[in-house]
Amino acid sequence: MFGVTRVPRMGCDELRQTRSSTNSRTIVVIADDQLYCIKVYDSVGRRRLDGDLESDLHAVVADVVERKRRGDLDPAISVLTAGHRDRWSVAYEKLQNQPANSTTLAAVQDALFAVSLDTTFGSPAGSINAHQQNFKCHGTRPGHNRWYDKCVSFVVDRNGTAGYVGEHSPCDALIPAIMLEEVVKNVARDHIT
Repeated sequence: MFGVTRVPRMGCDELRQTRSSTNSRTIVVIADDQLYCIKVYDSVGRRRLDGDLESDLHAVVADVVERKRRGDLDPAISVLTAGHRDRWSVAYEKLQNQPANSTTLAAVQDALFAVSLDTTFGSPAGSINAHQQNFKCHGTRPGHNRWYDKCVSFVVDRNGTAGYVGEHSPCDALIPAIMLEEVVKNVARDHIT
């Protein structure tokens, strides 16, 4: 599941997992529809400390706030992943033919997974609205602030409520469900309420 990305192609999408994506040391972070790459492993393959990753996430948010203040945000290309696949494939080809956008697309594809930092406060945990918000919304802008083509995407809102959006064409939905159950039981049990 990690490092897998669905790439839009006319008529039939392509699943892409390369040596660089399975050995990736980065994640893609999406904040206000802006894409950032964060290294989660150091140069010798050790996972970076939680505090260092937290600092990087704060830096992403600060950068978005400053860019928004200046009116310097990039177009919301991530929303294209939520649209009609053939139309997305045409836009994808155009983006891929531009060097800066091609580099960004490659970084997204090579990332282990995506993390969407939402600016809204979620509905109460366990409500159907919380599940719907994780899947489709960024505030009142459906489809924004997500990269639906990443196999593994985590969504975190302002109050720390987290959810998961899975593009499960490479695997049955039960596989990510088992992974998340293990995370809740063994890794994050002290942080789950």
